[in-house]
Order: sequence, then C-alpha cells, then structure tokens
Amino acid sequence: MPATVVIVEDNDDLRELLAVFLKMQGYAVIAAEDGEAGLQTILRQPPDLVITDIEMPKMDGLSMIRELRRWPQTSRVPVLVLTAYCGRVGDEAIEAGATRATYKPVQLDALIGMIEQLL
Repeated sequence: MPATVVIVEDNDDLRELLAVFLKMQGYAVIAAEDGEAGLQTILRQPPDLVITDIEMPKMDGLSMIRELRRWPQTSRVPVLVLTAYCGRVGDEAIEAGATRATYKPVQLDALIGMIEQLL
C-alpha cells in the first residue's frame, strides 16, 4: 500500500505539479488549497506525511501545524514545510511543530530525498 501524502498549497500550479510528480513516484496524494481545507482533510484521514506552504488564505500553515499537533491522531504525522520566505519562517515552522522546513523553489529529486527520510 503506498504512503499517503497530503499537499496543502494555495498555488494551483505548484499544488498540481507536486501532486502529479508524487503520484508518478508511487505515492497516494490528496491535495488541499488552503490551511483550513488541509486541516479538515488531515483530521478526517491522517496521512503518512503532510507537505504544506506557510502563507495561505483562510488558515496559514503555522496555524494548521499547531492545530494538527493538538490532536492525538495527527500529533506525530511528519510535516514538511515548503516556503518562499527564507530565514526566520523556517524556524517558526519548526517551533510550531513542523518536522522539517525547506525553501522554494525545491529541486524535485531533493524533495523525494526529504520525503523518504521523513517516512
């Protein structure tokens, strides 16, 4: 059974690119367009891994991560943050409960390496 990855990203093109790429790598993928939709999706069916952006409408990634860490069924799900903001934002993501943070643009082969490490 393939590992399930939830992608939470408000940029339609990037969300679709990541989804297609990860499906081609053999992962089951669920996509959400913002933190609020991502949170509901993840709480309904906890995945093996979450990949999320930080700056999104309705609920940002930091708030979503903090909320995920409150629930027993999602408290240990690895969260990989992809952000365009360098510096302090990655540290804030880790403080909020993310497992790892990296910056956009990310090389797809590097992304697969991070995913494999987290799973």
